Amino acid sequence: VVGLISENGTPAGLGDGGAVIWNGVQGKVDRVLTGHSESIWSVAWSPDDTRLASASLDRSVRIWDAATGECLNVLEGHEDHVWSVAWSSGGGDGGDRLASGSRDKTIRIWDAATGKCDRVLEGRGGGIYSVSFEPNGDTDRIVSGGTDNCIYIWNVASGDCLKVLCGHTDWVRSVVWSQDNKILSGSADKSVRIWDAATAECHQVLHGHADSVWSVATSHDGRHIVSGSTDKTVRVWDVSAGQCEHVLTGHRGSVWSVSYTSDGKKVVSGSADTTIITWDAAPATSSEPALTGHGASIWSVDLSKNGKCLVSGSSDKTVRVWNTDTGFCTRAFSGQGGPVWAVAVSRDARRVVAGSTDGRANIYNITNGEHELELSGHTGKIWCVAWSNDCSRVISGSQDKSLKVWDVATGKCLRTMIGHEGDVRAMCLSPDGTKVASGSSDKSIRVWSLSSGSCRNHLKGNIKSGVLAVAWSPDGKYLAAGSSEKTVQVFLAAKQRSSAEGGETTTTTTTLSGHSRRINSVTWSPDGEKIAAASTDKTIRIWNFRTRECMQVITGHTGLGVYSVHWSSDGERLVSGGTDKTVRVWSASSGRCEHVLTGHTGLGVYSVAWSEDGRRLVSGSRDRTVQVWDADNGKCLWVLRGHTNWVFLVAWEKGGRRIASVSDDNTCRIWDSSSGECLEVLENTREIPAYFDTALTPCVTKDLSGRSGENDPVGIQCDKVQVYKQRACAWMGKSVNFFKLIEKRES
Repeated sequence: VVGLISENGTPAGLGDGGAVIWNGVQGKVDRVLTGHSESIWSVAWSPDDTRLASASLDRSVRIWDAATGECLNVLEGHEDHVWSVAWSSGGGDGGDRLASGSRDKTIRIWDAATGKCDRVLEGRGGGIYSVSFEPNGDTDRIVSGGTDNCIYIWNVASGDCLKVLCGHTDWVRSVVWSQDNKILSGSADKSVRIWDAATAECHQVLHGHADSVWSVATSHDGRHIVSGSTDKTVRVWDVSAGQCEHVLTGHRGSVWSVSYTSDGKKVVSGSADTTIITWDAAPATSSEPALTGHGASIWSVDLSKNGKCLVSGSSDKTVRVWNTDTGFCTRAFSGQGGPVWAVAVSRDARRVVAGSTDGRANIYNITNGEHELELSGHTGKIWCVAWSNDCSRVISGSQDKSLKVWDVATGKCLRTMIGHEGDVRAMCLSPDGTKVASGSSDKSIRVWSLSSGSCRNHLKGNIKSGVLAVAWSPDGKYLAAGSSEKTVQVFLAAKQRSSAEGGETTTTTTTLSGHSRRINSVTWSPDGEKIAAASTDKTIRIWNFRTRECMQVITGHTGLGVYSVHWSSDGERLVSGGTDKTVRVWSASSGRCEHVLTGHTGLGVYSVAWSEDGRRLVSGSRDRTVQVWDADNGKCLWVLRGHTNWVFLVAWEKGGRRIASVSDDNTCRIWDSSSGECLEVLENTREIPAYFDTALTPCVTKDLSGRSGENDPVGIQCDKVQVYKQRACAWMGKSVNFFKLIEKRES
């Protein structure tokens, strides 16, 4: 392996004038080659592996003896930085020809033995970033790409430009001529293109990278392409399918260079993080199928109890059903009168209920795809829905300040639960399924009997702003509430004393303090003894619920805060996601960070969740992806794409077979956790109402943040995310087993 190294002997992304040869088996440095006076931007092996060529910003190309490290020749003539160097593949010249591309807008053809420049090819419009010889032994043609966004095919003998390939919309960083007469190109426009060298036609455009593509390479058989990008990822593409097969994450900086080994089994990448990584070219842990789905923000997702069905609701006014085994969308229901902000799948996975902003809920049959019932009665938007354990009733919470219980067989409203003085924003069913807790913008929580509809408890405490999250303890005795007041407040769920209101008014039994900014997520440990909270102050705090003692203050996240936290099923670890684009796994006992999972490229990771067995993690990010991780080794197993906007809520189905994700593209997607396929997209067919943007902005800049927002765009963005998460959680349709995952991060 040849790479770049700094003068002090440490690896560096672009080097400080030296090159280093490693033993690829032992991982040890074999030889350091020094001589260039400025950074090396390109290195290439000769066809017989006895020599190396290096191109430098010092305007020269050097040829080295790979065995001794001796500099055999210095090729000078370029008038500016030399960005690229390539050997001919052999043929009549015996592999003694070199081509170099420079910022001086020229390509020079060199005799490697004598160091003589045989020909200068004048570029048409910009600097030459990359050059590549035709690989079949005929050295009469080369291809080049550069800063004018075009690709040129040249006749070396005559110096003529034979063809111009246009299509990229930004600089062409890398070009490769493959064995099957295709030309591959990577560009700052974030795409990889495959061209027919004979006709100059573009056959495929490969999208997936989130930033500039700096390097492309092809396997020897031409079946696969590998690309490296400043989004810190390496992608492996199937040429025939035109799809990304694997996303290799692990670099902490831009990936400047990639290459295949001759047998096609390994990929080597070099990065600005000063490392070179050797990858398995076909790792089962990095597959990334192409996913499509909702056309607008996803506000709610839910998984069936058996884990085989996931449903999602969207601002596109549709509901989608996904098969978590295959990843395919099996049903798409349209006809909602507004964006779908709440969905819930029945425990038998036969039906789904969807609540909409038009105040109506609809029940669909997943098996036959039929619309069964319309539940009409609310006078405001429906924020949240849930099924009873026996699947005979549906519960809905609304902007009209009420909860309603519906008979699924007849569609009749059995009872209306009135008591809140503000919108019902959050709702969760008790572990035994007999009670429902609701959180409201009236700064209180109410506990209701599902059978009678009576208010069993009215929990006010010291909450001074709207309730953003409610979570039952595993034993059903306590409720935890999170808001913007920097504390977690815990209540006894059962009544304590009589109240003139007919319910029971209870003050807070425990207030857990310590955070310096608002709390974004709250979660109970499986044994019910500890509570963890994630905050915008960039920390996670763990309290002993009984003693109120803060046991751990976990630091490590940077950025604008930690937005999600979740306990593992064994209670030994926590997973968190933050605006620093990382997912982190922590020891709950020591607070030590066990893994930092990098791969997301957006502003932040807004939601994380453990699988039930504790072996996998799922994260959702502003980069529009859902990523699944191996919790033991930190490797990314899947990158699930399809959302077209921020993903701010993710959840596992009980059993771990399916994953649900909610996005600001107004869709909810259900994914197969074993194959990565999207099983269902729940969406609507009409446009997002105009009130959405007009109503949200004042809420963000005034009501939540307390700021005018005029001089704090970053703060506005954070609060906007918070609003989305509040609504999504309130709108999230929850089955009993799904509640426990969602309630812990409802803020």
